[in-house]
Amino acid sequence: MSTLLNRISCGALSAACTLAIAVGLASGVTTASAADDIKVSYADLQLQRPADVKILYQRLARAAESVCAEVPTQELARHEAYRRCYQSALDSAVQQVRSPELLAYERARNGKQS
Repeated sequence: MSTLLNRISCGALSAACTLAIAVGLASGVTTASAADDIKVSYADLQLQRPADVKILYQRLARAAESVCAEVPTQELARHEAYRRCYQSALDSAVQQVRSPELLAYERARNGKQS
């Protein structure tokens, strides 16, 4: 059975997020350690601007990729765990930023209804 822990803390005034993810698989393969933290700053962005929203989303996506440690698609079980870790981390990060513009961007990008 897989376990997944996502924690993202965003200080509204600090304009930064810390993304921490730990994923453990029953097989003993770990795609991220509990100590993996990535700070994603967006102090330089104005989230009312669509271009800046896109930039923040890309930063959060890169952080999720880094923390979740992508594996080759040939390793199906591990790749599926990576995919779940990545998507969960990214979704959580978007929620924690608490920006309606970022949430709308993610929904439009993924074809989700609001």
